Amino acid sequence: MFSGKINCLILAGQRSGDPLSEYFHLPNKAFIPLLGKPLIEWVLDALDQSNCFRAPIISVSSSQENLFVEKLKDHEYKLLSLPENSSRLDGVFRCLKSIDSDEHLFITTSDNPLLTVEIIDSFLNICSRSQADLIVGTVNGQAGLIQKYPEMRRTWHKLNKDIWLSGANLFYWSPKKLSSQNYEALSRLERQRKSPLAFAQIIAQVNLLFFCKLFLQQTSLKECNKVISQTLGIQTELALIPSPEACIDVDKLGDLEIAEQIMMEKNQINSL
Repeated sequence: MFSGKINCLILAGQRSGDPLSEYFHLPNKAFIPLLGKPLIEWVLDALDQSNCFRAPIISVSSSQENLFVEKLKDHEYKLLSLPENSSRLDGVFRCLKSIDSDEHLFITTSDNPLLTVEIIDSFLNICSRSQADLIVGTVNGQAGLIQKYPEMRRTWHKLNKDIWLSGANLFYWSPKKLSSQNYEALSRLERQRKSPLAFAQIIAQVNLLFFCKLFLQQTSLKECNKVISQTLGIQTELALIPSPEACIDVDKLGDLEIAEQIMMEKNQINSL
């Protein structure tokens, strides 16, 4: 699929006032326990088991470097120190600038404990066939997620009656297309990722007809890819990952409970 191992970034910056961290009295959400292991260790284990990646780069606030060094003694990784209050995108762009210009970057987050080798392989298979500069992993809620986990609350971008998209915290990016213009456009979309209406309003500045079709839920994934590419100034693909669990990250206590339930059920099946 790929000629060599891939660069990998785990976003682990801490959001100020994160309710889940405060609930567990922890300085960073990455270390919230799930079945006896911190969230980030589930991510690190999946990346290691996939055997596709170089030692992961973990982006953290400069004040928490020592915390990660102390907590992750049994793992191979590199720390990327960021100024306080840096955004997720700041970590991505700084990492892209630090690697060779002809290399790509796989990106995920520290609160993505349901990441598995199967999900990674599925996403990388899509990436290997794509001509896009930025590939964003998504899950279609109408393809089983809503039915399988009806209690889960997600932000849905409703393209039409058959495609409701939610982000999967998986990205693949070519640094060759890096520019300040990309950064500004991505920043606007990233800030509004939890608000489908505000997200669509940004896109409306590029294509008003598409905004109307999106508002009426009468557009397609292909058209969405085209307009987002125009908005960002780089070829972008929203890639559908077949595993519904790919978009279950841990933002709330309910998410943690669902992740625990999924893992316990998986362990029971594997023990049969």
